[in-house]
Amino acid sequence: MWGFGQISARNVTRLLLGFVLAVVLLPRANHASSLDWQLTGVTRDHGFDIWSWEMSTLVQRGWQALFAPAPVGSPSDVERYNQLSAEAARAQSARDGLWARRAVTGQAPGLDEAERQFDRLESEVTALRPTVESTVSSEISDEMGQMDLRHGWLTAGFSDRSPFFQIGVTPAVFFQLGPLPDLLVVAPRDRIELIGSVLIQPGMSPDEVERLENAADALGVSSVVTGIGGLAAYPSMLPDADSTQDLLVTVAHEWTHQYLIFRPLGQAYFASYDMREINETVADMVGQEVGRAVYRQVYARLEPTPARSPSGSSSNGQPSFVSLMRQIRLTVQGYLDRHDLAGADQYMKQAQQDLARRGYYIPRLNTAYLAFFGSYSGTANPYEAKLRRLRQQSGSLRAFLETVSKVRTPSDLDRLVGH
Repeated sequence: MWGFGQISARNVTRLLLGFVLAVVLLPRANHASSLDWQLTGVTRDHGFDIWSWEMSTLVQRGWQALFAPAPVGSPSDVERYNQLSAEAARAQSARDGLWARRAVTGQAPGLDEAERQFDRLESEVTALRPTVESTVSSEISDEMGQMDLRHGWLTAGFSDRSPFFQIGVTPAVFFQLGPLPDLLVVAPRDRIELIGSVLIQPGMSPDEVERLENAADALGVSSVVTGIGGLAAYPSMLPDADSTQDLLVTVAHEWTHQYLIFRPLGQAYFASYDMREINETVADMVGQEVGRAVYRQVYARLEPTPARSPSGSSSNGQPSFVSLMRQIRLTVQGYLDRHDLAGADQYMKQAQQDLARRGYYIPRLNTAYLAFFGSYSGTANPYEAKLRRLRQQSGSLRAFLETVSKVRTPSDLDRLVGH
């Protein structure tokens, strides 16, 4: 017997906010320019329809919220999900390898068993996702309450500036686990700066990816198709994870984007590449602080954290991928500052080979790859040091987030840090 008196107001308002974010955020992300239209033409056969995903997901989650709400589980459910996700990823890799072997040799002993193994694990992961989503949402929401980041959907108060009475929206933690689209990103050949991007369907073959990138390059830009670690729709889209701490950090990262879209910093995300860097770095910082706090309080006793190597080095004492990419970006930037495009291209080819010898395989190392990778913290973007200084000056994470959310331009950040 269905009782509407049992419907959670929290679930209903989550769905309503989903439509608000779909209206506010997505059109800005798809703001059309001449290059955007050209890229849309290039990706016409492979584009990912975010609107269809948003509407179908909200309908599905709405039905679940009303008639079959997922239970909040225990930390052991999340640990089990991560374990199964890792096993499923290995099984998928083994199956894909056998597929490739059959395509080349005509034979692939064990393929049927590999397919059954992957299907079984994927089915178990799928069954656990709703419980994990509810559990992690609850844990992060509790931590945000302790940090004074969030106590409800709406806040109101008086200000000493116009408008003197202000209402703020603070979205709930709301995300969906599962496969994500890929992203085609483009940059000028002479600058490390993203100037366009299009979501594309996942699962394209290497040949299809190469043809798509070549078609984009023909527009006079550098391009690369890359996976993404999350997408701040509402609910945010997150991939299946094999690390509890990484999952917590990513959920909090994407929530930060949802929080910021109602404030000047988030609304300036697409104003320039500089503002994208600031947004992504802020989301990294908040995500890491909140996610790691939840991990320490809830999961550390269940899953001993492996010793992390010092920043800039791997566990064997060799430079880490992040530190190598940081140095590559700085070196390429030096060539470009001297207008030595040929030198930059030659250096990136050599760097690609050096990375391969270290076990890091990047099919395309160009300005588009460096621009996408460099949007985030730890990658030599010029704003991270300033934002970390502002975080130290702010005292609490709430004060930092409230202060930085007012930034509209890089010069605003400079004034805040100077002040």
